[in-house]
Amino acid sequence: MIVPFDRGLIGIDMGSYSIKIVKLRGRSGNYILEAAVHVRLGMDCEGEEVPGGIIREAVRSNGVRGRGIATAVGASHLTTKQMSLPAMPKRDLKEAVRWEMKRDSNADPKDMVIDYSITGETSQEGAKTLSILAFGAQKGYVEELIKILSAVPIDVMVVDAAPMSLLAAFCINNKVENGVNYALIDVGASNTTLVIVKDGVLRFVRNIPLGGMDMTDAIAERKSLSRTEAEEEKMRHGLSRDTNISGPLLEIMDRLSTEISRSFDYYQAQFKKESIGKGFLSGGSSKLKGVEDYLSNALNFPCFVDDPLRGVKIPMGFDIDSIRAYLPTFSVALGLASRRA
Repeated sequence: MIVPFDRGLIGIDMGSYSIKIVKLRGRSGNYILEAAVHVRLGMDCEGEEVPGGIIREAVRSNGVRGRGIATAVGASHLTTKQMSLPAMPKRDLKEAVRWEMKRDSNADPKDMVIDYSITGETSQEGAKTLSILAFGAQKGYVEELIKILSAVPIDVMVVDAAPMSLLAAFCINNKVENGVNYALIDVGASNTTLVIVKDGVLRFVRNIPLGGMDMTDAIAERKSLSRTEAEEEKMRHGLSRDTNISGPLLEIMDRLSTEISRSFDYYQAQFKKESIGKGFLSGGSSKLKGVEDYLSNALNFPCFVDDPLRGVKIPMGFDIDSIRAYLPTFSVALGLASRRA
């Protein structure tokens, strides 16, 4: 899925209810922002195919230029598996990962696009064993992404796994402390992607099928509001406990935090009870008022809403105010824009 990279790609993250586009110039440690575009889709478009014309117009009207496109497969469309394999040549390792993935999937490996990240290495009696986090996506789904983006028209040169793009964005913005486990919590409209990073390496990934639209729909149902009205109420009041939407909103947040905690328990059991040092929040629902305090208390470690552009130089004259409200949603697109092909 990850292709060897080069400079000059346009990162395009196609979400359930919005499209995020980022273009950078420069190189790691000295990135300059060329473009950041947020296109909001309709509240009732879930499950519908994103028209390629919308993306083409967003790229054209904002003057976004690049030698290719990098896009991502979201965690909800990925099969993820932790595995241990003996060290072997790269070509053989890729084939071994492919057939290990088949064990937990009904799909033929030939019908999947597969990538992996080496998360660790151990040696015993001269024999090396690799710890691997593997990703698989249905080839048909990847082909559909490419078909949609063919309307731009700029060649798609990278199709990445969204957790890898979250890691890339995190590394642009942070100096990683050795031995510290960081939780990247991307709360999107339909799903929450949880990524655990240690020493700059992806260690754990989980997709949780709860997101901002579940909160909106819970409010709409309980208070007999339209989706649009419920969304406005959610963003206006946030996680305050003294409003008429606090009940349904907090019910969803409690379920989400419980699932995140269970994921941490599993991770700690797998990796010798390693604790989480900090949490970085992204995605549209990370903009909820009070979300930092709520998750910090629920998860028992400090959580912060991340600004994915804080490690990128913003040139004079760039209209940052036009995207300020959407900054936490740009993490995946930023990571994609840093890829090379």
